[in-house]
Amino acid sequence: MKYIIIAMMLSIFSFARAESPAGIYQIDPDQSTMHLFKEKMEMNGVLEIKEDFSKSNLSVDTQSSAFESEAFIGDIRDFEVRGYLTHKGTTRLVTLKSKYLGTVNHIYGKNKVAFTFQDNDLDLKIIATKPSINTASMYKEVNSLIYGP
Repeated sequence: MKYIIIAMMLSIFSFARAESPAGIYQIDPDQSTMHLFKEKMEMNGVLEIKEDFSKSNLSVDTQSSAFESEAFIGDIRDFEVRGYLTHKGTTRLVTLKSKYLGTVNHIYGKNKVAFTFQDNDLDLKIIATKPSINTASMYKEVNSLIYGP
């Protein structure tokens, strides 16, 4: 019976840690955590992983703070993210030590990625889900309007 339960669990989730899981992911606020100056905050945001990993983007927002990445440095196995952290009107450049924890492919088709991003003041643990194609294409259209093609 124990082996049947284990087999059922493995059929629901499969884990992978290989190459860059390119795509646009919506941060799941229920499964992700953000601690800034040891204060836990509710957040939402978008993680865009590009084929050229160094051109990926991370954008996180809370009621009193925001983080916008400027550069992903390294490859998915060993990298840092440099970006601007804004908290209560003050913005500063920070570098976050980052780790890719893996990809989860759920039986119902929800592909998720897990990452951690940390420095002395900011600790992000992110689980993000690929949104529907309509949401992803809308995000690309909005980005092209803001930043150009």
